[in-house]
Amino acid sequence: MQDAAEHAPQDIEPMQERTHWVRAFAVAGAIGLLAGVLEFITSDAIQSLYPDRPKPPDLLFDLLPHLPWMQFVVEAIYVGGAVLLGVYALRRANWRKIPEIIALFGLMEVFRAIIMVLTPLAAPYDAATHFSLYEGVRNWGEFPSGHAATMLLFYLIIDKDEAPGIKTALLWMNVAETFALLMSHSHYSIDIVGGYLLGYFVYYEYYRGRMFAWLRPLLKV
Repeated sequence: MQDAAEHAPQDIEPMQERTHWVRAFAVAGAIGLLAGVLEFITSDAIQSLYPDRPKPPDLLFDLLPHLPWMQFVVEAIYVGGAVLLGVYALRRANWRKIPEIIALFGLMEVFRAIIMVLTPLAAPYDAATHFSLYEGVRNWGEFPSGHAATMLLFYLIIDKDEAPGIKTALLWMNVAETFALLMSHSHYSIDIVGGYLLGYFVYYEYYRGRMFAWLRPLLKV
């Protein structure tokens, strides 16, 4: 009886940890699913309700060269940022942050889905010179830029003390992504500004604000 009592707490702790992991991933997955559903609905609404959306002028488009091939650079930088974040997150000291990281991107996409339907704009590029990897499930929202918001989150999530090299690399990748988005005409300049503001808002509101205070304990493991 005494041996059973001594070993009971050791058996409970792994069970509690597994429960926390399951709960955290379930919550993060639910946020991601909500984001996907909202983006599908609002993107479809944009295309259905506003098929003749305006294409406004953009000062930076006029000042910078138009290089359609830069869209490949946009995607390469985007994927490279995701790889660097993955390397950082899978380190032993950071793997417990994975549910929170997933949730952060989900929250950003939820806000983006709601915002992008408010002022629909036409795509800033000529479809004949632009490719899409996701033509079947294309997102018709332009503002704010999901690329810009995601790239900034990649950068903000990295702890400078833990991974200074990755942090610095992502800083310059954000700069390069901005120019690539503009020169490929993948996004209007206001989309990029809005994307960076959205990423900044979600990150700092989650970690330092009150809006997600109820959510943080559910994502801790």
